[in-house]
Amino acid sequence: MTVSSLSNRIVYTGNGSATAFPFAFRVASAADLAVIYTDATGTDHALASGQYGVSGLGAEEGGSVAYPLSGPPIAIGTRLTLLRDPAALQPVQLANQGALWPQVIEAALDRLTWIAQRLGDGQRRGLAVAPSETQPLALLPPAPQRANSLLGFDAAGQPYAAQLVSGLAAVSSWLLANFLGMASRAAALGALGGAGTADDNVMTGESDFTSGRLKVPARPAADSGSDAASTAMVQAAIQRFADTMGGTIAATGSYALPNGLIVKWGTSAAIAAGGNATVTFASPFPSALFGVLLTPLAAGTGWASNQAAASFRLNNGGGAAAGFFWLALGT
Repeated sequence: MTVSSLSNRIVYTGNGSATAFPFAFRVASAADLAVIYTDATGTDHALASGQYGVSGLGAEEGGSVAYPLSGPPIAIGTRLTLLRDPAALQPVQLANQGALWPQVIEAALDRLTWIAQRLGDGQRRGLAVAPSETQPLALLPPAPQRANSLLGFDAAGQPYAAQLVSGLAAVSSWLLANFLGMASRAAALGALGGAGTADDNVMTGESDFTSGRLKVPARPAADSGSDAASTAMVQAAIQRFADTMGGTIAATGSYALPNGLIVKWGTSAAIAAGGNATVTFASPFPSALFGVLLTPLAAGTGWASNQAAASFRLNNGGGAAAGFFWLALGT
């Protein structure tokens, strides 16, 4: 038979009920089939042949995998991947002056095509440059240089081991440890050192708010200033505080710290597997965007690209649709 389809994998998302998972591509033997279970944390587990059942081996129309053989079906938030993965071996031996059976030769050619499809599948999942570019990607730096680094690209578009600016690395680590886990607005403000909000604003002493007047009774006895002057002083102080600590505390918002660092955050809508979406800030960073941190709202992976002061592109690299919480830092 001919190999008329490029399909060599299928990924199923767990729904808590399915235990039969069909595949529509030919698999010659059990050794040529890889079954991978991905748990809710995104960790892959290559299953041994005794952990699942398979039918339809050798059939042109494909077959089906039964998993698990016992126990509850795979849960929502997990995945099962079926992949034709033949070993790069040539098992056919033609004897000198022996018979040349067409089905034997065709099976050998089919196997070579399957191996080529598997290699192409792996290549498409790696870093690559467009065919129109004249220079190939250089080799990655050795492991000691890559350790605790980020993948960056120089002015020529070649990869190198990039280092975070120490200040940004410290801020990112602090935010991850002390801010993202806060369960309430008040707790988040407390972590950021916020004050003067409706949650923690406490005034002591006598307060007079009649006729729109803010009275400050704690003036020294020798101070002959008027209530109006005291009110103006306090209002100016409040305004200066608001100017330096301005922001919006909500599901999507921003916060400006006194040292000039600006934090913006939000949650994206679900993005299809392998898809992307542009996130535009309600107001751009005045100077620059340092970077974007992502947390998937379901099992999966994602990354931010095309990062600019006004927007960035959110890419879903997982096998299923997912939304993301994002946190952007800049000035």
